[in-house]
Amino acid sequence: MSRRRFRIGIHKTYDMRFDCRKAGSQILNPLGVDIAWTVFDMNDEHGLKPLLADCKAKLARAELAVKKADEKFEELKTTRANEGRSIPEERDRASEADYWDALAAADVAGEEVDKLENMLA
Repeated sequence: MSRRRFRIGIHKTYDMRFDCRKAGSQILNPLGVDIAWTVFDMNDEHGLKPLLADCKAKLARAELAVKKADEKFEELKTTRANEGRSIPEERDRASEADYWDALAAADVAGEEVDKLENMLA
């Protein structure tokens, strides 16, 4: 089950970042990544529970990053309006890249959580 927010081809930056993060996921793509840290036994409930907790924390951090990116953009629009300047309808390149990366991170972390929860069930 994919948590991809947008169909492929709608937002190219999101697609690229999502694919890169998914390919680098040790949970979603375990054979494609060199694992340098202790590998949890993914067949054991005691190995999956701490890994699931870690992925849920990663998901929460990614969702917070999305929220902060949205708040920063809203703050920029408010500041510009208060200064009597034109209000931007789109993010600048730097903040847009951070936004797409945060969305992709949240979606991939969500997929990792889903996979681990299904394995525990």
